[in-house]
Amino acid sequence: MTETDELLKERYALAYERIKEIRYEKAVTEPYSSFFSGEACFLTCLFEKYEELYGKNTCENAESDRTPDGIEEFYEELHSKAYEQSYGNPVYAASVFGEEYGTLFCWLYAEITGAAAFALGNRPEDLTVAAELFLEIYNGFIYEEIITKEQFLSIIYSYNYDYCAEFTEQCIDELAGIAAWPEVPGSLPTRSIDLCMPIAGMYEDGGKYAGYLEDHKYDCGLYLDDRLVTARLQALRNSLKNDKYSALRKQLADKLSGRKTENAILNNAVGRLSAKNRKLLEKYLSESSQIIGRFVNGGEV
Repeated sequence: MTETDELLKERYALAYERIKEIRYEKAVTEPYSSFFSGEACFLTCLFEKYEELYGKNTCENAESDRTPDGIEEFYEELHSKAYEQSYGNPVYAASVFGEEYGTLFCWLYAEITGAAAFALGNRPEDLTVAAELFLEIYNGFIYEEIITKEQFLSIIYSYNYDYCAEFTEQCIDELAGIAAWPEVPGSLPTRSIDLCMPIAGMYEDGGKYAGYLEDHKYDCGLYLDDRLVTARLQALRNSLKNDKYSALRKQLADKLSGRKTENAILNNAVGRLSAKNRKLLEKYLSESSQIIGRFVNGGEV
C-alpha cells in the first residue's frame, strides 16, 4: 500500500467514525438537526454497504429511511410521493429552512445522493470526499451555531474548486459511459457539475426521475465565479486531450445533437439563479460547448 493509500485509509476511517457519531448527537438546533442526523444515518449506511460489498466488515442496521440495497431502492424517494417532503425537493427544502438556506441544503442533499453510486461502485475515495464535505458543513453549524449563507457557499465553492480537475474528468467518464469503476445500473449523475455539462443531454428525458433532475439541473450555477469558470474550462480542455476519449467523438456528437439549445436551458434557469450567476452559467455553457464542439470535429481544444 502506497503512502497515498495509507492517507486515504486514514481519512476514510476518520470520516466513517465521525459520521456514525452524528446520528445521535443533538449539538445542532432544529430544523438543521433533523437534516444532519438523517443524512448521517444515510451516509453511515453507504459506508456499511461499501464494507459489505468490498470490505471485511458486515453491514449493520443504519436506522435510516434511506437505506438502499440496490441503487433503485435508494432512488425510490426521488420519484415517489415521498419526494414532496424530501430535502432534495427545493420547494420542500425552502419551506423547512427558508429560501436562501433551503437552496443550499437542497444542493447538499443532492451531492450526498450522488454518493450512493460511490458506495455501490467501489469508489472509496469519492465516498470519503462526500463525507468530508458533509462534516465540514456540520462542523460549521456546531461552532457558529448557524453559519451564514456566505460561509455555507464558501465551503461548497472550495469543495468544487479544489477537486475541479477530478470532478470534470469523472463527469466526462460518466456521461461517455467509460467510467473506470464497476457500473452501477440505473445510477443518476453523481455531482452537480454533471447536469450542466453540454453533453448531459442523456439526462434530459429523465423518466421517473425527471422532476428531481430538472430541480437540480442548474445546481452548479449556485457557486460559480469567474475563477471557477476558468478552472473548469481548462480542466475540460485538459481532460479531452486524454487519448481515452479519441474514439468517442461520434458518441459525444450524438449526445450533443439531441440536447436542448443553450437559450432554452438558460430560460429555464431564470428565477433559480441570481442575474450574476445566470450570466456565469451562460458563459460556462457557451464556452464549454465550443470546446466540446471543436473536440467532436477533430479540432484543437
